[in-house]
Amino acid sequence: MKSRLIYLTVALFTILSLIPLAMSAPARAATSHVYSGQSIQATINNSAAGDTIIVHDGTYNENIGIDKPLTIISDNGSASTIIDGTAGGGQPAVTIINSSVTFGTTGHGFGVTHTWYDAGNESGGMGIAVMNLDDSSLGGITVQGNYVYECGGGPGGSGAGIALGNMGTGNLHDNLVSGNEVFNCSMGIVMINMGAADIYENIIEDNEVHMAGVPVGLINLAPGTEIYSNELLNNEIYDSGFCILLSGYGGNIYGNLIEDNSAHDSFLGIILGEVAGFSGVTVYENIVESNEVYNCGGGIVMSIEGTGAVYGNTVRDNIVHDMAPAENAAGNGIALFIMASGNVTGNLLDRNEIFNCVTGIQLWNGGTGNLQDTRLYSNSVYNNSEGISISNSQYAYVYGNDIRDNFGVDTGIYLRDSDEIYIRCNNIAGNDGCGVANDGSTNVDADDNWWGDGGGP
Repeated sequence: MKSRLIYLTVALFTILSLIPLAMSAPARAATSHVYSGQSIQATINNSAAGDTIIVHDGTYNENIGIDKPLTIISDNGSASTIIDGTAGGGQPAVTIINSSVTFGTTGHGFGVTHTWYDAGNESGGMGIAVMNLDDSSLGGITVQGNYVYECGGGPGGSGAGIALGNMGTGNLHDNLVSGNEVFNCSMGIVMINMGAADIYENIIEDNEVHMAGVPVGLINLAPGTEIYSNELLNNEIYDSGFCILLSGYGGNIYGNLIEDNSAHDSFLGIILGEVAGFSGVTVYENIVESNEVYNCGGGIVMSIEGTGAVYGNTVRDNIVHDMAPAENAAGNGIALFIMASGNVTGNLLDRNEIFNCVTGIQLWNGGTGNLQDTRLYSNSVYNNSEGISISNSQYAYVYGNDIRDNFGVDTGIYLRDSDEIYIRCNNIAGNDGCGVANDGSTNVDADDNWWGDGGGP
């Protein structure tokens, strides 16, 4: 009897000890299916955090909002599963306002379109909008494998294919936009800061963007805030306006990496600074590396058209070629210029290859700011109408470059109204005109170069 009592006591204790574990065990994530004629939004509303929603073939004429951590994928991919948000007016076709959301994966993304455009208010619809609207941070979101098209009235309209926007006081960080195609939208894939916090450590990679006014951009419209440590990697951008743009009306844009992108057959390739009316932004210590830019009106541009500053950026190991003049574009390979009172200082151009352009590398100051402390190291500049042109600049260091086979009147290096220009250890040979042409510049040091002949230039 005593042994039986002990057995029952032990058994009861064991059962009671398991009750807290059973009560604390999380509910298993559920998978729901949406079929043509049903509502994706209704399924989202009825789902719990962590659930998966699989959407089957069909066109879904609705605007959906995702306000909880979910995985939403299509069954058969973007060609057969379409979300058309046009009927929703200014509301994005897809809005994500919660962290840890996956919208689409490789081979299981969505076709997303939003053709609505209000010409009177110059506003257009968005395709996919990741929006931070309050004081909570927004991160861990993946947007992948989608085809986003005809949003916001096309390249001349207003709207975006995929936008990561900060409109609140919480940060927008650690999100991934990968493997999407964006076509015929006013903006392609952009990060826009309109709030009172920062945008950082997001990745835009392996996307294809074409027929867009600003295909890929980091745009800061909020003075006192920062866009930093983001990565733009291995995107292909073509048939567009400003292929990659880092600009804004205020705040800082720094420490971002632009690498392994292809920008071609467009107005301008990669732009850091102020352009198209932007002013007051500071763009510094970004890296532009191993990109190819070709068949544009201009290649890589660091510019000031207002009161901002562009400094300490590194442009290296890029291939820039076949630039041709277009309206408001000079056809230069890499250009640093000032048109107002802001400054462009302390930038490095290193190991770039530039050919078949109007001017290979141009430094031009047409404003009242300072264009100075520019380092041109180990670049290969050849077969351009003009190799390197430096105007109204101070303290330019031209070291170890290969400047050859350029054609025109002032073809190797042209200096105009500049001061403290150091030209050393370069190969300046085979150019049709002068090796170095000096038009009013002072304190020019051009020793220890190879001029194609042991006797000198």
